[in-house]
Amino acid sequence: MNTQRHVIENESKVPTLAGLLIEGFSNIIALFVAIVVFLIIQTGVIEDLTESWQGMQEPLLIRLIVRVYQTGMFFVLIVTWAIFIINLWLFTSLIRGRYSNIQASKVYTYQLIYGLIILLINPLLGILYCFSGYKGKIATTKPG
Repeated sequence: MNTQRHVIENESKVPTLAGLLIEGFSNIIALFVAIVVFLIIQTGVIEDLTESWQGMQEPLLIRLIVRVYQTGMFFVLIVTWAIFIINLWLFTSLIRGRYSNIQASKVYTYQLIYGLIILLINPLLGILYCFSGYKGKIATTKPG
């Protein structure tokens, strides 16, 4: 059984670090945008806009759309931050060499699968994680 500590190669280390930086930066920007949108909604700009359309059903529809948008944005932020924290924990532990080859192989498999999924949402991040996961997975299966 191969339980020696895994040392990450630069081919996997650099894309993983770049991916974590991009993912963290994206989450910070998303949080900032969410705060700005929340503040705009709280100031009553949307309410003032819909009041000018009295007598029509659209103001209720706009309020409903804004409420659904707020809820959806809140949910997406929670999920993306949770995934980022998990990735940060897994990948920094991988970079620091805290995993055995078997554990590192599992982390690389997760990284590859996550990269394929996120490829649809953030292509640059997906490519970085796919490349790093694939190269790392090959490195853990190499003898020696």
